[in-house]
This record gives sequence, structure tokens and C-alpha cells, in this order.
Amino acid sequence: MNFFPFIFRTFALTPFVVLRMIPLTMIYALIAYAAYKIAAVLILLLLIPIFAIGIFLVMMLIMTFYEVAILRSALASLKRLTGASPENLMAATFRHFFLYRLLLGLFAACIVAIPLSIYFGLQEIGFLEGLFGLTNATDAEVNAAFAVGLFFVIGIPWLIVITVLDTLFAVPMAANAASASARSPRYDPLFGLGRQFWKVLVTTIVASILPSAMLYVMTPLEPLSQATTPEDFQGALTLPLIAYLVVSLLCYFVPFAAKSLAFTITVDENARYKEEAQDLAAVFGSAEEDQENLKSLRQARSGAASSVNVYDPKVNEDTYMSGRREAASNQSLKALRQSRGGQSGVSVYDPNESRRKASEPPEDTDL
Repeated sequence: MNFFPFIFRTFALTPFVVLRMIPLTMIYALIAYAAYKIAAVLILLLLIPIFAIGIFLVMMLIMTFYEVAILRSALASLKRLTGASPENLMAATFRHFFLYRLLLGLFAACIVAIPLSIYFGLQEIGFLEGLFGLTNATDAEVNAAFAVGLFFVIGIPWLIVITVLDTLFAVPMAANAASASARSPRYDPLFGLGRQFWKVLVTTIVASILPSAMLYVMTPLEPLSQATTPEDFQGALTLPLIAYLVVSLLCYFVPFAAKSLAFTITVDENARYKEEAQDLAAVFGSAEEDQENLKSLRQARSGAASSVNVYDPKVNEDTYMSGRREAASNQSLKALRQSRGGQSGVSVYDPNESRRKASEPPEDTDL
């Protein structure tokens, strides 16, 4: 799928995701309203470090669960999802939090710390005052310029790094959300890492720019320039602001829809590649089968060769000479026995002679 069909399908999918998320969004709105009512108590608890860490973790887990729910809503809209089991859903939420939020956030913070440290170092040696032309400026002006520069040093690199990392892990995030289903395969945490990267990145950038662009286009500059009372400003900005809020709400869900769509494309591509590999293996045979066939052929040939007597001159010569030596040794032993028997008058036992006499018929004797 090319860029434009991908972007168009993502924006077409977003309204269905929003409709599916309305019930959960209302529950979250009630939770936010309750937290607002006890804001004073929460602020006091934030002063205690242990409670501050606990509140932070709880809020991050709640937001992580909301993100997993959005991804699952997009997958359900694409007809790629079955019912979730509670234990799988909680496991997917914790994996999403620790792998794709906490670890990636720490990694992004380490990257942003590099330009931040350089910026503070230049501030300490007074280089920034000369760079910004603040040599004769007051302390307030220097601090204001330093704060503006700090925003650009931290904000822009952080936004770039987080966007790139979030896009790089787009397919793994959607795969983790799909793993929460009761009968879904368990995908690897790095499944599809970097797949559909540019498509998701361009879609995310478009979704980020679209609300501001629509506000700029819809704002009536001439009536706004002629407005003199608050009612005039309100009348000129009411409709553009309402459109801005609605489009911003829709565009918040666009990156999640893009991640889910990228996951489905990746799964379809993997299935197609697997089918093509199986077809090629059926036609040409796989490399493993070729190796096994070659190994079997070699074993059969080596077995057949070991069962056939092949003429070897050296082996035949050694056998012939050993037979000659054995015959000569037997003749020498026989002659030695005969010579000793003739000298002593005593017959020497000869097994060959005994076998020969035993085979002769007995002689007839007359009584």
C-alpha cells in the first residue's frame, strides 16, 4: 500500500475508532473530574516522594491502558481482533508501559540530555550572552532569553526523538495490543520493528499539522482585525475554535489507527511471503531437502562401495607374500621334525601325517 492510500484509509478508519472509544472516554472523563475535585489533596500528597511516585505510576498505567484500548479498537474496526481475556489485557498493558513508554522515555531523555548539557555549559562560560547579543542586558532579559533557548533545546529534540521512537515501534505496539486477545498468537516485543515506518511517520505529521492549518484557514482575519469588543472576538473565533477542537480530537486517534493499519499490513505481507516461499519450495525443493537428499545419496554410495571388493595391487601383493612365508615356514618345520625323528628313532607327531593315516582304510590281517 502506497503513501496516499495508507493516509486516506487511516483517516477513514479514525471515526470508527472514536465511536468505539466513547464509553471508555466517558469513564476517563469521570475519573478526571473526580481527580479535579480532590486536586488539593493530590497536591499535598505530591509533596511526599513515595506518594508522588505512586500517583505518577498510577496515572501512567491508566493512560497506557487507554492507549492499548485505542489500538484494540482500531484492530477491531479492521476485523482483526477477538475478545480479550483479563489477564492477557493486563499483561499487554504492563508490557506497553514498561517497554514502549518507560524504557523509550528514558532513552529519549538520555538523548536530549546531550544538547541540554552543552547548552548549560555554554551558559556557564558566558557564550550565550554574546551569541544572543545580551552582553549589556539585565538579568531578567538574560533569564528570559535563556528560558526561550531552553525550550528549543529541550522541546524540539524531545519532540523529534519521541516521534521517531514511537513510529519505529508502531507495529510492535499494535502487535502487543493484539496479543491481549484470548486466542491470538503471542507476538515478539520487537515484531515488525521499523516496518511501515515512513507511512506511519508521514501520517502522524499530517495529523499534527492539520488542526493548526484548519484553524488558520477558518479564522476570519478581516473581522478579527476590525473587532473592538470581546463579543466581536468571540463571534469571530467561536466557529474556528470549535472546528479546531473537533479536528484535534480526531487527529489524536489518527496515529493509533495508523499503527493498527501498519500491523495488519505487516501480518498480511508476512503471510504472503510465507506462501510464496512454500510455493517455491514445492516447485524447486527447499535447501534442507536438497541437503538431506545429497547426504542420503552419499551414504548409499559409500555403503555400496564398502561391499564391493576392489582390486588393490598393494593389498594383493601383501597377501601373496604372507602366504609364501607361511608355506616356507611349514616346510622348514616339517623337515626339522623329520630330521629329529630319524636321529632318535622315535616318531615325531605330525598332525598332517596322522590325518592322512586316519583317512586310509584298515589293512586285512589273517589270523
